[in-house]
Amino acid sequence: MAKIKYKNLLNSFVDGSKSYSLDIKNRIELLFLQYNLGMVEEFMYDRRFQEGTLGLGSSSLLGIPNDIFGRLTKDYTELKNKILTETTLIQTKLNTTTALGDEKLYVKNILLEILEEQMTNKTNVVMSTVNSFRVQQKTLTDSADKLNFITNNSYDGKFLTPRGGMVTAYQLTAATEVATLRTEYNNSIGLLNDYITKSVSPTFNRIYTGGSEYLFFSNKMCTNNVITFNFKGNYKNQLRTLLKYRDGYMYDKLLKIDPEGINGIRYEVYLDFKRLVDDIVISWVGYDVSNMENKITNALSNGYSVLEGSLNPYYKDFNVGYTISTNVVAQELVRGNLVSRNVGSNNNNFNFKKIEQLYIS
Repeated sequence: MAKIKYKNLLNSFVDGSKSYSLDIKNRIELLFLQYNLGMVEEFMYDRRFQEGTLGLGSSSLLGIPNDIFGRLTKDYTELKNKILTETTLIQTKLNTTTALGDEKLYVKNILLEILEEQMTNKTNVVMSTVNSFRVQQKTLTDSADKLNFITNNSYDGKFLTPRGGMVTAYQLTAATEVATLRTEYNNSIGLLNDYITKSVSPTFNRIYTGGSEYLFFSNKMCTNNVITFNFKGNYKNQLRTLLKYRDGYMYDKLLKIDPEGINGIRYEVYLDFKRLVDDIVISWVGYDVSNMENKITNALSNGYSVLEGSLNPYYKDFNVGYTISTNVVAQELVRGNLVSRNVGSNNNNFNFKKIEQLYIS
């Protein structure tokens, strides 16, 4: 009896699950380390293509952010208007000091300069992250779409020519082997689902309170002296980690001393303004370091370690016997699946997607 070996297909799902999950872990972690938790929360807010079918039922993947560039642009525009009208938190704190007009203008120009740089950088990193997730998710679901059809219908098949048209339908006759394949596939699905639905998706709800200033500026306010700041907790290890990825460029610029008060601020203004700026830094950075262990280390990273240790490749061949079916209904069933895999779909599910159909609206 003719047989089809399904070990490679099942392992492609296993490998795809690991690669996809590792990419999620690495890129979300880097987004946090280089920017802030708010950027991660914005990225995870309102996603498309996260629901679909794996194996016997509904499952969830990370999906693709919906309209994240629209939200970033809105925050950028609102923050720029606040800078121009001198109503940002930083500027209102400066206004409580004895700062003169030239000093206020100096601070305004610093904020505008860094805002433009940050908008460009954030746009680029979000696009890079989204594109990677699109490729990883499509690779994973390509394997899943094949396995879903095989394990749920006990049929397989192919087009007779590369152009499509007529098909050869294989009716899988080794019921025990198909059942074993189905069981192992669903076991692998369960491990992936656990990571996505327990360690990733529910971890990063959009709850940051620092507003657009925190979102755009906090990663440029990490002065090396931040370790000495008075946070509500011992976060020295977390702060040392953040300092490897963030810097105090904006902090240093804001507190640059110039006796003339033109290309910096006068010393008497510095004395009051530094205390106020430090309080802002404590608030912004404090949100990140106070959540770092639970959200990044315990959930995101340790959750992946559990997945990696549990989701292993298969060495069994899964040789499944088959006969060629001439049944018209069976042939149409196979053709429909093949067409869906080739053409894709324009709905919001993650199944049957071409790369261009996984888009940011």
